[in-house]
Amino acid sequence: MYASLDLHKVYSQAVVMEKDGAVDREDRAENGRENMGRFSESLPQGTEIVTESSSTWY
Repeated sequence: MYASLDLHKVYSQAVVMEKDGAVDREDRAENGRENMGRFSESLPQGTEIVTESSSTWY
């Protein structure tokens, strides 16, 4: 399973995909330790995660 995070100033967008490319779910949540923790804990062990490496929002 794969997960991608597009981090923004207030909210972040996440997509979780199966290995065959099928979208499992899409989420948009307010940033914060609690929300990010809940998202990461919802992923199966071994999920590969990628984060957008941009810092232009600030």
